[in-house]
Amino acid sequence: MTVYDSDKAGNRYKGQIYFQKLCIMLPYLLRSASFYEQRPDLVDSVDEFTCELAQNTPQQSNGGDCGIFTLKTIEFLHARLPLTFTQDNMEFFRKKYAYEVYNKKLSI
Repeated sequence: MTVYDSDKAGNRYKGQIYFQKLCIMLPYLLRSASFYEQRPDLVDSVDEFTCELAQNTPQQSNGGDCGIFTLKTIEFLHARLPLTFTQDNMEFFRKKYAYEVYNKKLSI
């Protein structure tokens, strides 16, 4: 599992501890959510996931933009685009999301 952490500059060690715990719990969460029943092509296992922190993840410079960074990271990865956005883009993205939600026209 690759983790894209937009706030790793603050306390990287603390983040690694949380991600390691997630890698241990994730197989059990998938099993309890019947994920493997929906995906019989995957092996049902409770083996711990391997976990790595992605390098060069765009970083936020405040404690309030983690949601926007998460959404943009998902959108860029889905579109197979390089993660080129920065903290300076967040005000625009926030306004764009507000406009799209208000007008019920979300776009990627």
